[in-house]
Amino acid sequence: MMLFRRTLLPLAAILSLTSCAIAPAYHKPAAPKVLSYLPVNEKLSVPNDKAPVTEPGKKIPPAWWQTFNSNELNRFIQLAVRHNPSIAATSEALAVAQENLQAAEGIFYPQVSGNLGAERSRDSGAGLGTGSPKVYSLYTGTVSVSYSPDIFGLNHLIASEGIAQVDIARDQLDAARLTLEGNVAQTYFDLAATVEKIQIIRKTISEELAILKLVKTRFKYGSVSDLDVASQEAVLANSRAQLPSLLQRKDVDEHLLAIYTGKFPSEIKFFTTPNLDLLNPPTRLPLRVPSMLVRARPDIRAGEASLRAANAKVGIAVASMYPDFTLSADYGGKGANIPSLFDPAGRIWSLAANLAAPIFEGGTLLAEKRAAQAAYRGVFDQYRSISLEAFRQVADVLQALEHDAETLAADRAALEAAKNVYLLAKVQYEQGSIDQLALLNSESQYQTAKLTFVSAKLNRLDDSVAYFVAMGGGDGAQ
Repeated sequence: MMLFRRTLLPLAAILSLTSCAIAPAYHKPAAPKVLSYLPVNEKLSVPNDKAPVTEPGKKIPPAWWQTFNSNELNRFIQLAVRHNPSIAATSEALAVAQENLQAAEGIFYPQVSGNLGAERSRDSGAGLGTGSPKVYSLYTGTVSVSYSPDIFGLNHLIASEGIAQVDIARDQLDAARLTLEGNVAQTYFDLAATVEKIQIIRKTISEELAILKLVKTRFKYGSVSDLDVASQEAVLANSRAQLPSLLQRKDVDEHLLAIYTGKFPSEIKFFTTPNLDLLNPPTRLPLRVPSMLVRARPDIRAGEASLRAANAKVGIAVASMYPDFTLSADYGGKGANIPSLFDPAGRIWSLAANLAAPIFEGGTLLAEKRAAQAAYRGVFDQYRSISLEAFRQVADVLQALEHDAETLAADRAALEAAKNVYLLAKVQYEQGSIDQLALLNSESQYQTAKLTFVSAKLNRLDDSVAYFVAMGGGDGAQ
């Protein structure tokens, strides 16, 4: 055993000094040199409707959804992150990558195995020339040690790829969480908007029923025609026709929230009714500068980790073209009984060194190297594509927030104007100053304005969620 230590270990240490000599150098992609997401300053300056103002360099809170000030929304997102089965599956994929890495890193240590064997044999007496057979037992016990010095860095490259795969799985888990958080928030907001639209339609139906009753009374006394009655009935029928689709949309949103939180649709539970008026988007938005976005977005980080894995695969393909060196040693005993295994006379040992090198592969290894290099270039192009798409999303949502503020201000003004027209028309109709057509027109415009304004509020909320998702979520989010 002392001979093994004197011979094998120093040689392994010397050979290890040459490892990674042929590994291709990896250079992390530089951060983009652009200073802004838009051709103009990102700071929003739209007046009149609490337009959000961006704050470059300010950190985004980890639980960014809390900026909407809804305890019910906070509860749903927390439940989703804890119990969503897709998140659980992605988390297990990370665990698989971590275990695979640990298994790959075992190659850096000597591989030790033990063997204990027993044999009972009977030799032919005729063969021995004695005329009688010989029966004997043979016991063998050995400890085998093998070690593969990482001369050309193959083992380190395999481990490097494993580390990259762990980072990919971790970043994909972060991306899945962020996507889920955004989906839950937008579904909750859509539910709140749908509930408000249902209330608007039901109130409109109630008002149209009252108008129809008035029209029928006037028809009874001959002050209006049957066409007026039919027109009002058509308006009422049109409003009633909108209700089933809204109720269906409400059900779909509720079922989605249940699934997101890992529950069956029948298990969904609300502590408070979603109220759009209580959901206010943040008026100040922390803005990551472009150079930080590539470090914050989990999809970009996963792309960069994929680039590291592809680079390691190039190195693995190159290292496979070089010799593979293995050192091994066996030490043990052999005897006719178990106690004799420890007898100095029964000791057995061996030292071996094995060198295997490719001589002729028909161009296979060279082709595999070129394939790995082409794959690396493809992954790099994918990384660039992911980065460009991320910057497009940020630019789009910044512009969307600006236009949302403009739209919301305009729709609010239109709603107030339509409301005033309708209230005046209703009074004048009851007084007989205008005909029914004028009332119906003002009523229709008012209903449309209310629904349009709800949609504008929903767009503003959805785009605020899209902003946080495009920014890559909160700082330090897990």
